[in-house]
Amino acid sequence: MLATGSPEGPVRFWNLSTGQELFNLPGHSARVSAVAFSANGKYLASGSDDKTVKVWDLKAKCVRFTLPEQSATLSCVAFSADGKLLATGASNGAVRLWEASTGTHLADLTGHVGRINGMTFAPNGRSLVAAGDVDEQVIQWDVETRKLQWTAPGSKNWDDCVAYSLDGTLLAVGSKDGVVRLWNAQTGRLESELLGHRGGILSISFSPDGQNIASGSADGTVKIWSLSTRQELMTLEGHTGEVKSVVFSPDGRTLVSGSESGNKGGELFVWMAGTNDKSFAPEQTPGSETKP
Repeated sequence: MLATGSPEGPVRFWNLSTGQELFNLPGHSARVSAVAFSANGKYLASGSDDKTVKVWDLKAKCVRFTLPEQSATLSCVAFSADGKLLATGASNGAVRLWEASTGTHLADLTGHVGRINGMTFAPNGRSLVAAGDVDEQVIQWDVETRKLQWTAPGSKNWDDCVAYSLDGTLLAVGSKDGVVRLWNAQTGRLESELLGHRGGILSISFSPDGQNIASGSADGTVKIWSLSTRQELMTLEGHTGEVKSVVFSPDGRTLVSGSESGNKGGELFVWMAGTNDKSFAPEQTPGSETKP
């Protein structure tokens, strides 16, 4: 199952095999800019321009709870791998930790002063990383102690997305200068730069087998890169707008990419992994934030 945010507020859910919409969950009063499934697939968090985060019970198809209204629009949401923690990032630089089962506020993680463009937990759940735009920083915190582990200088063109490799040793950061940078997640040391896009990197995703990384760009393309050689494997074309979301399915068989396409609304493509063939492309899909 795939979830997408939308400009109007509902969160929409899709069948990955057929491309048909399964159901939608209304509740937000403004654009939903971030969605994230819990690891067990039972819950989904959605962040909105209405300054709220809602956690949905997907079996009951209802809101489990809504976090207290924030002072800024929400740009990122993420569950820890064990499902115990929920992190939120906002346009004012606020990064907060919440108890995922109750919505209880646990801590504020300080360091950023501008919009949080990308945020994710390490696979082992011990670290949280967030990339900002105005402050041009990538910051990683220790989740247990709430202390900063390291800060890396981001791109002067802003960093838009972050993702950990499956083993947690690499952190990929996509920037508006069109470069995917690979950092050592333990030390914050830059290891490699993946060059090839002609527009900013808006989304990145590691394949479940840990062999490849996908990047979606403002140039309207998706590129697949080999982690062993750090070289481009293929370019996926077909979007008519900026590719704002890419994500591999849990089994690694498909790759989903979402874009915004001007007055046409959104486009959602599902690609067969390892090829440049689309298995299907659902009709115009509002929104661009996708999670399988």
